[in-house]
Amino acid sequence: MDKNQELESMEERIARVKEESSEISEDKIKENRKKIHIESKKYFLLFILMMIVSGGLGYLVGGATKALERGLEIADIWEHAVKVLAVACPVINVAFNIIGLLVGILLLMKARKLLFHFDGEDDTVERAINYILNWVMLVTQCLFIVNYFLFTATCHFGIKEEAISEAIARVLPLAGIANIAIGLVIILFLQYKSVEYMRLINPEKEVNIFDARLQSKLEGKMDEAELMTARKAGYKAYKRTTLVLIVMWIVCVVADLVFDAGLFPVALILFVLLIHVCTYVVEVMRLER
Repeated sequence: MDKNQELESMEERIARVKEESSEISEDKIKENRKKIHIESKKYFLLFILMMIVSGGLGYLVGGATKALERGLEIADIWEHAVKVLAVACPVINVAFNIIGLLVGILLLMKARKLLFHFDGEDDTVERAINYILNWVMLVTQCLFIVNYFLFTATCHFGIKEEAISEAIARVLPLAGIANIAIGLVIILFLQYKSVEYMRLINPEKEVNIFDARLQSKLEGKMDEAELMTARKAGYKAYKRTTLVLIVMWIVCVVADLVFDAGLFPVALILFVLLIHVCTYVVEVMRLER
């Protein structure tokens, strides 16, 4: 009788282990499917972006080749390119604003989901939320730079280029102003929500996005770990920015010698490099006192 009971208990254990292993395998299958879906979506978006960029480059190269076959000069090719870019810049600006807004909202929604699971003590969830909010800030900074560049390009084509018709030339500056205004509103909205979520996980950081001393106040409320992270990131940014400025100086020197671009770009880049290096060195000397 005891042997029969032992056999039955062993069979029950074996059945239980099989059920648990099947549940684990099902969870792994679901997790793998989710990873595959995310990777497939990412590669699909990269493929679409590559196709768009390749199509644009193909259009430019094909148009230039046809123009050369017809015996057109570089000035004629540039005139055609100016007409295309004059119309494309406002459209590209609108597209970047929409994409930046959508990406920012998706990241904020992801951070909001994590906030519901945050109990105020879980460091893992806090780090995950901060990581997402940093991505939102990166998106806003990139959107800020792109908006300024496209605004400058739009105004340039509308005011400086004579190949543009008068009707388009009148509209371009207004379109540039409207686009950059919308872009700044989107940037402020995303940054405001990011700071709001940051205050929810760090109530001691009472800051306002419209405060001119926002960065100084945030720095004053950082702990030692956050300060160390900021210093490491600042040093890496200093090294990479220095390298990029030196490369840009070389490019401008070559452009001046080959295409007669002038000394102004060279002087401007060297001035930025001077301010960049001096600011870093003076700050290091101040902190080492």
